Amino acid sequence: MSEQRPPTAPPPDESRTHPAAPPPAPGGREAELTRQLAALQEQNRHLMEEVRRLEAAAATDALTELANRRAFNVALERAFAEASRYGHDLACLMIDVDGFKQYNDAFGHPCGDELLRVLARVLEANCRRCDMAGRYGGDEFILLLPQTDLATARLVGDRITGQFAQALSGSASDGTVRARRAAGLSLSLGLACLRHSQPGTPEGLVAQADHALYSAKQAGKACLMVYSAQALGEPPRRKKSRAETRKRSEAAEPIR
Repeated sequence: MSEQRPPTAPPPDESRTHPAAPPPAPGGREAELTRQLAALQEQNRHLMEEVRRLEAAAATDALTELANRRAFNVALERAFAEASRYGHDLACLMIDVDGFKQYNDAFGHPCGDELLRVLARVLEANCRRCDMAGRYGGDEFILLLPQTDLATARLVGDRITGQFAQALSGSASDGTVRARRAAGLSLSLGLACLRHSQPGTPEGLVAQADHALYSAKQAGKACLMVYSAQALGEPPRRKKSRAETRKRSEAAEPIR
């Protein structure tokens, strides 16, 4: 006869030793989702701000905080296309600091950098929201003036020259730019306008303004020259013969 086993006890009721978690309060899940969504939106906002900051840095000259050459070329393409499409004028001013190398060599790079920042602030003060001021390289700057005719662009150039001279007559906030140090500094400017000289490309407009700037340097500096439609080609950056220099100087109109 087989041995009988005692009956086994039933398993303990888990529900009694570990009661189930209470159901979420009404609206609790929705509140958590709302909190997570708000956190993601804040994260995205910070990321977008960082993207905008990096984009601005990539388009800005670190020293002067003006547009760099890459950003200027993008704006030039857009402004030239719009002016050509709607029949508006477009002015381009090239600006160079006369005597900058000697000043920089005599007083050091910090003083030279401060001088460039002074000019940059003068250019900004003479820009509308639709204009663009940029550092083209070294001590050479460029100004793009949409819907601006030749006469108005001349006034802008004269105003920049006068305000730059006034800025140098005082001292900068840190005392690095003073009138006694700025002796001999001036501005040479080259001006080209779409309707006046009729360049075929955006690059052609800049080349014409650069040509006029070269003529201003050859004419004795401290003046503004306007590119003439009769002047052909862009002058190479080399020493010119007297005949070439005279021909290019006669092809521009001086404004002192």
